Amino acid sequence: MSSKHVTLPLEKRNIGMVSQSFPMATFELRKHIEFPLNHHQYVPADIKGNTAKRVDEVMNIIDLTELADRMPSELSDGQKQRVALGRAIAPKPELLLMDEPLSNLDAELRIEMRKEIQELHRLTKAKIVYVTHDQGEALAMADRIIVMNKGEIEQISTPQEIYSRPTTPFVANFVGKANLVEGTWESDHFMPAQYPDIKWPDLGVSMELKKKGIYPVQPEQLRLSEGEHGGIKGTITNVQYQGKEIHYTVQADGKDWVVHTGIWERFGLGDEVSLELRVGVGGENLRIIHS
Repeated sequence: MSSKHVTLPLEKRNIGMVSQSFPMATFELRKHIEFPLNHHQYVPADIKGNTAKRVDEVMNIIDLTELADRMPSELSDGQKQRVALGRAIAPKPELLLMDEPLSNLDAELRIEMRKEIQELHRLTKAKIVYVTHDQGEALAMADRIIVMNKGEIEQISTPQEIYSRPTTPFVANFVGKANLVEGTWESDHFMPAQYPDIKWPDLGVSMELKKKGIYPVQPEQLRLSEGEHGGIKGTITNVQYQGKEIHYTVQADGKDWVVHTGIWERFGLGDEVSLELRVGVGGENLRIIHS
């Protein structure tokens, strides 16, 4: 579509679009899918020759064949969004743009629609550029993520790299909700401020974060234990039960630390605890780093 030397004119871009809210004209569902096939200038010749067949294919893809004659007022929000997806993919665009397409749906429906879009991607093979402010949505669906801050690109990488190897403080905090621990780097070890006896290993921290004297720690990388143990001493100031895990806020030396643990690790408000760093992968097989 565009490069350093040339930008394709708008009228020559074979793209589809799914917006945040999809205004639907007052005609039945099937005609919504048929509309772009009659008016999109890049509809392939084989589709133009048999639009009814393509409409049937798309209706099947979005799983709304039985509702083909329904009017917009008779559709749920999720079904309307499926219509928007179907209308966008009907002409077989080379590129599909999605601008926060799920933001107006409730939480449960958003999760269901994520699966629908992933399946749509596998079926159509179209390249998709998907804009979202929902970090979980981006991590769950993307092959590659571009994290932007005030119009500037902060990092481009896979979801796994973005989450576990953030390159800037913004990415670490925005995507992973990491605790940005200040301290001193010496060779391949980090010492948190006010705790010179504690040394944490370099787990792939970016050079930019090292230069700023920062060590990003994801909430699940921290372990809580009773206060008399080694590590960073603090007090629990907030507890949120989340079903499969518990989210704690721990205040230590005037700083709030966010810690996510399994439900088997139970602490209460006001408890004196010790914070220690988990290193590795494997739940209870994690190695604990402390002073």
